[in-house]
Amino acid sequence: MALSSPGTGTPEAVPPAPPRQARGLLPLLLPVSTSWTAMLAFSVVNGLGFACCMAVDTALVTMVLPTAEDAARDMGVLNVANAGPQIVAPFLASVLVSAGGGCTTLFLVAAALSVLGPLAVRPIRTVR
Repeated sequence: MALSSPGTGTPEAVPPAPPRQARGLLPLLLPVSTSWTAMLAFSVVNGLGFACCMAVDTALVTMVLPTAEDAARDMGVLNVANAGPQIVAPFLASVLVSAGGGCTTLFLVAAALSVLGPLAVRPIRTVR
């Protein structure tokens, strides 16, 4: 299978899947890759990871809500908390890309933040 690189029209060979032991390292290797295929692979991995995090986050929040009567209001606050960073992130990303040395810097910062995210919820031992 071959994909066309954007703007070039030249086909690019799709690399074989990495060995099972290396699949966990894939997101860490993608920031330094320059191929279109790597960007597509990163998008798939990123989308799957985001979907898993959102499902777990919503489930965890619904389990720790104080009262069922205020659940709609509390979920609205959660929605604002999720949407706010998505509004601000593109502007911060443009600053990182233009002033910080390109997309590699952006992806390295994103990788660091994705490691810090799970650490932020680690203190939550149990629900209820």
